[in-house]
Amino acid sequence: MSENNNLLFMTTPRLTADQLIKSIILRGIYFTLLFLSHPCKSQIVKSWDFDFAIRATIDAEGYHVGPSLAFGTRKQFSDRVSGSLAYTFFKHPMTGTPDFKFVIHTVDITPEYHLSMFRSNGFFTGIGIALQVRTDEYYGYENMTNVMPSFVFGYDFQPTLLNRQRNMAIELKTFGPLLYENGAEIFTQVMLGLRIKLWRINL
Repeated sequence: MSENNNLLFMTTPRLTADQLIKSIILRGIYFTLLFLSHPCKSQIVKSWDFDFAIRATIDAEGYHVGPSLAFGTRKQFSDRVSGSLAYTFFKHPMTGTPDFKFVIHTVDITPEYHLSMFRSNGFFTGIGIALQVRTDEYYGYENMTNVMPSFVFGYDFQPTLLNRQRNMAIELKTFGPLLYENGAEIFTQVMLGLRIKLWRINL
């Protein structure tokens, strides 16, 4: 009996950190494609929403802290499933001339699942895939490009501002993990802030 147990444990491979991160990235790609190609039985909203977000952002080491700006578009695929394509810009400091240049550009595709049947109010979460280009002169990185998972958790709500109802969301968004040859970052960016819909295009 003990020999069988030993054989079982010997034939069950353990994932290395590199294999684990690659597995997370592949799963993110898989779920992104699955959600975006999912045939929906409910009526699809034939429009695209365009939005703007500003978030308080911190990098992996906690040294670079400041605002990040994001512009994106999103589409509702069913009552509970939507998808977003967004560009995020993070520079520290945002203005002025720093001792060492630090800039991150990120484009992500993130499917989202809405936990509430009411699309305009309620919690949502999602996981997708991100392409990130980073320049960090302190470490000698110049346009270093990486692919990594993206994650978002937030709450949609509709406040009335200037006598008009607005579509807004509070979001926690992250990019990562990212593996280096001599280390790893659990998250390259952690962001918390506000997103607001700017306009809608009906197709």
